[in-house]
Amino acid sequence: MSEHPFGHIADKVKELLEHGQQTLRDQVTAALEAASAISGPPTEDRLDSFYQSFRLLANAHSQVDLLTGLLNSTASFSPRVALFIVKNDHLFGWAARGFEKSFEQSVKKVNWAVSNYAELMRVVSQHQAIHTNFSELSDLADEISKFDGFVPLKSAFFPIQVRGKVAAVLYVDSGSQATLGNLDVLDMLRYIAGLELTMITLKLKKEGDYKTKEIAKESVPPRKAAPEPEPEPEPEPEPEPEPEPEPEPEPEPEPQYEPPVAATPQPTFTPPSRSDAGDEDRNVKKAKRVARVLVSDIKLYHEAEVAQGQQRGNMYQMLKEDIDRSFQHFRERTADIAPPGTNYFKDELIRQLADGNASLLGQLPF
Repeated sequence: MSEHPFGHIADKVKELLEHGQQTLRDQVTAALEAASAISGPPTEDRLDSFYQSFRLLANAHSQVDLLTGLLNSTASFSPRVALFIVKNDHLFGWAARGFEKSFEQSVKKVNWAVSNYAELMRVVSQHQAIHTNFSELSDLADEISKFDGFVPLKSAFFPIQVRGKVAAVLYVDSGSQATLGNLDVLDMLRYIAGLELTMITLKLKKEGDYKTKEIAKESVPPRKAAPEPEPEPEPEPEPEPEPEPEPEPEPEPEPQYEPPVAATPQPTFTPPSRSDAGDEDRNVKKAKRVARVLVSDIKLYHEAEVAQGQQRGNMYQMLKEDIDRSFQHFRERTADIAPPGTNYFKDELIRQLADGNASLLGQLPF
């Protein structure tokens, strides 16, 4: 067993990345060890919170789920957090936690040009994290204080990198507290989030890849590790994150890093017996979820184009390349599980991008 408090977490990250790039595996291990070495051994509660956050990120299979998980995880370590998406050298507000409700509901209106603020230039262009007194910020301090009229003492910005570029920026501050702690944990979470996002965008993570394999493995080691502190009953909180695997991809032999073709060894649509009805329902749910996730990713990163497409009624022409690529990916992943004659991807395009009005999509080739 690893001697370092974060050793087993590094091992889990290695396992998650075994079908990814070797360089990513080396980087995340080094980052975890370096960050934890600087901060010293964590407390039991702090380590447990970090571990739960890590599992939340590892089990995310869409960009929206991943970013939401990152936001909620960091909110448990910092009084106020906000997440911004980087696009065309601008930062666009995505979501926030810990601020006044009015700002949390209007955060998407934030639009900052990176070149206008020295701090954002360092974070986005030079990939540097910044921890500073709020009073030492440039004009950016005025912009942040407009969020809800509050002026914190400490603040920090973390770049979230995807394939060598900063795709998002995580902002945290001390709120009403005098100090801003847990910077090492926040740095590790944003780093892991970047790696997971990279795997999602490269299509290296598939439905059920880790939810069956990893949770089954993880639920055992913590129980063995728990007897040392003596309160053996405490491992029970561990299963709490398990409600997440809603989609029911429970059959352990299923995806396990294999192409969806081999995902379900048992008969799917052949004889419509009663025992097969459950499998069919599960496959339909899975196919619908794949479509929902793919379309939500298009919507997340192309909000302006979606709005224009709705106004002009030519959504497909506006987003042709992204829609075609996502549809091809949908077909590859659901070839053996989607019932004949269905097109859940098109259904999601109509529901999410066209607000239920199919005519706004324009002429679709499928």
